[in-house]
Amino acid sequence: MSKLGRNKTASDPGSRMSKLLPRTTSLQPAEKSLSHAQDLPPEILDLIFGYLEIPENRFRRIRQPRGNRMIFFSLIFICRQWHGPAVVRLYASIHLNTNEQAINLYETLRQRSHLRPLIRALYLPYPQKEPATPHIFALYCRILALVNDLEDLSVPTKLFTPRNHANRSDRNGTTATLPITPNRHQTIEALTVYGGVYLGSIPFPRSFTIFTNLRYLNLEGFALNRHVDPRITPPLPHLEKIVLTRFNGLEHLDDWLLASPKLTTIGLWYTQPTTTIPKVLRVGRIECLEMLIELGINPLPATLPCVSWIFGCIFLRYLRISSNLFKAMSGFIPSIIEELTVEVMDSLCPSVEEWKRYFNRGTRVRKFVLSFHDTDPWSIDVGQRAHIIAAGYRIEIHLEYPEASRSGRYRH
Repeated sequence: MSKLGRNKTASDPGSRMSKLLPRTTSLQPAEKSLSHAQDLPPEILDLIFGYLEIPENRFRRIRQPRGNRMIFFSLIFICRQWHGPAVVRLYASIHLNTNEQAINLYETLRQRSHLRPLIRALYLPYPQKEPATPHIFALYCRILALVNDLEDLSVPTKLFTPRNHANRSDRNGTTATLPITPNRHQTIEALTVYGGVYLGSIPFPRSFTIFTNLRYLNLEGFALNRHVDPRITPPLPHLEKIVLTRFNGLEHLDDWLLASPKLTTIGLWYTQPTTTIPKVLRVGRIECLEMLIELGINPLPATLPCVSWIFGCIFLRYLRISSNLFKAMSGFIPSIIEELTVEVMDSLCPSVEEWKRYFNRGTRVRKFVLSFHDTDPWSIDVGQRAHIIAAGYRIEIHLEYPEASRSGRYRH
């Protein structure tokens, strides 16, 4: 399964920078180089700065800065040679969290048009800490009109035209559209739509289909109550991965998923799987499942459907599950699989007995990953103890931390 990265036909950051950012000229006064780093070509600096980002992998499709992204803001002022590459990285991914940030971004893009093509990822979430006024959503629309071809976009459902919220006769979202001019942003490969407080207020939007190159789709906070007919709502021809976050009405999506020809990965993040095995799992095309589930006080009702999904997926090669799910069903997780990722959530890590229960089944995993959300001492200690246990079974285990690459391998 191919990784979801930037469009191969899109120009790389170095070429964007060379065209869009001002270059030094012979009329500018020469500066004495303080280090060899200042003499590196912009393309090489861009590659070096790339190591400040978390690399893409099978489960993290979009590159994110390591730690505080404002490090790129600091690099801008180091020297003139570093200014261009740092600006490219700083504007590559824009996250808006407040109304003031949205206003500042709009004014910046309006006054400095050379920065617009630098933005590859744009996150316009539903405001959590401030009032979500119509003015702010109108501002979001103006920002979308200013930026050029995006590759990653996150938007709230509020950006859909208001008339769609009241249109109850539209059973398949035929009029629910995003405020994007046709033929714009055709390079989008990743799209996240937040339902927010409008759970179930609009049907499954057909406007997703305008993004013909879409490969990753995340629907968060949706509540479907009608069947999504692929004959009316065309499937996405290049969709490889769909993530359903806090999603209700999963059974209404089965036929649409089945009709997506390149779909290989389904993620359920805080979404309870259906008690019946979906048809899309039984056709032999889905090879990767992600299940990050909240189990509650009584884990059995939530665990049984997960077991059914895992064993019902007849061509499963990659499995990513939350640590609480591993603890609850370590005796039922496939022992022969190409890649297993256990994501430690809520400080719940498998005990020694739970690790041994899984390894004692003759586990043969080509790549075993233990992923953490933090690099605190507890996480590091848990990772090292997992290494020791795995080493006793001659299992190669990788530790994955959010801000540092800590990977250990033990073989005997």
